[in-house]
Amino acid sequence: MLIFLCSEIIILSLIVRAEKEVNAFNLVSIKHIDRQIELPEILLRIAKCESGGKQFNADGSVLRGKINPQDIGKFQINLTYHGETAKKMGLDLFTEQGNTLYALYLYRKNRTRDWNWSKSCWNK
Repeated sequence: MLIFLCSEIIILSLIVRAEKEVNAFNLVSIKHIDRQIELPEILLRIAKCESGGKQFNADGSVLRGKINPQDIGKFQINLTYHGETAKKMGLDLFTEQGNTLYALYLYRKNRTRDWNWSKSCWNK
């Protein structure tokens, strides 16, 4: 189960099959998703602070950062720093699923370090 935060917490079931492939960069390539993933509560708070829990603007375009337009989507993943890595993992940061799965990858790798700029909001 992927848990997304919009105006309220919405639980979406995604049936996924995951074949993990570790490449030379020690990254996990997600080819098929077949398991249920539940996001840690801290990531839900981070999404709320970073984007109001939204992946897209009202017109359907991907949400971009107000200060840095390279920060995109629900978790405001920076394309400059993370775009190539996400691509190698088979994730599209412009989709809600790709943005969320990459945020989960960052959280598992670095905990909350990648969202330190918004810490005063989500660390309450």
